[in-house]
Amino acid sequence: MVVRSDGFSNPARLLALAMAGAGCLPPDAPPQTPSVDPDAAALVHPWRVDAHLLAKHTSLSDADAAQHHGRPVSIRQTGYTTPWQGTCEESGRARRERPLAEVAAELSIDRPGVLALGFTDPLVEYKLSCLDPDRRTPALTLYVASARALTCFGGVCYALVH
Repeated sequence: MVVRSDGFSNPARLLALAMAGAGCLPPDAPPQTPSVDPDAAALVHPWRVDAHLLAKHTSLSDADAAQHHGRPVSIRQTGYTTPWQGTCEESGRARRERPLAEVAAELSIDRPGVLALGFTDPLVEYKLSCLDPDRRTPALTLYVASARALTCFGGVCYALVH
């Protein structure tokens, strides 16, 4: 039997050295988590109509608007469904921050009423436009603050919660 001076003639010792060296390798990089789109996190939810505000020049009554309380509004990553616009399977999205006073004036609604519903200043306005060429689904505008959204149709602004 030939004995080497480096000690590698013993297979068990060779295996032990190989295993010990394996622990010296750097660890694998952790898997990358996909980045979260903050707009999607704020917007993409199954919403529900919780309350409403009448615009100054609407012919609808509180009773008319209250009939929509509890109705679903679904905003998906790719589209939306509302009781007023219908369903859009594929939509584009534009975003901008707006002062609450500006939005209230534009929509002809009472600013203190919007604040009383739990909205904060500024609002983030999302305009969702339907890209489906086979449908004539109207665009949907939502004003989001915290876990609340506001959308208007027919002279009524509906507060949404998720």
